[in-house]
Amino acid sequence: MTTGNMNQKGFLGWIIVVTVLIIIVITSIVIAVNLSGSIPGDLIYPVKEISENIRLGANELSFEGRASAHIDETNERAREIVTLIERKENEEKIVKALERLQLTQKKALENIGKARSKGTNMTIYIGKLEASFTRQQQVLQDLTYQVPSSLYDIVNKTMLETDNNLIKIGQIRTYQ
Repeated sequence: MTTGNMNQKGFLGWIIVVTVLIIIVITSIVIAVNLSGSIPGDLIYPVKEISENIRLGANELSFEGRASAHIDETNERAREIVTLIERKENEEKIVKALERLQLTQKKALENIGKARSKGTNMTIYIGKLEASFTRQQQVLQDLTYQVPSSLYDIVNKTMLETDNNLIKIGQIRTYQ
């Protein structure tokens, strides 16, 4: 083999590597953009759940980081519920989304409680969480008139849970 052939093969190898890296970066950007708008039932939704879990895990040692991630997650669950109802998706998806909102709110409150028990000042995040839950409560009230009657009970249950969570936030604020 001549030196010219080896240089051509080396150059071709680098072109392939760069091309693959460009494809990976573009694919990652497309997936990231699509994740934010995905809803339960979408093909890409499990990837969204994994990315949310990674974000929470990356903030494992930071109560503030976890609080911020939880607040974002509760807001995202509310957005998903609105989208599911607007698209008139099947009721099973809507029920699961409402249940996920309840669970996400619970986790957010638990994180605040853990932080307080460790002596971390969470005043800013308590206020943000309260504002977030209040907006979610309003969204749920607005949706009450848009959902099929078969979903009234679960929407009302979720509103009641959100009310209870707002009361808990008030109690946390009082004892701070």
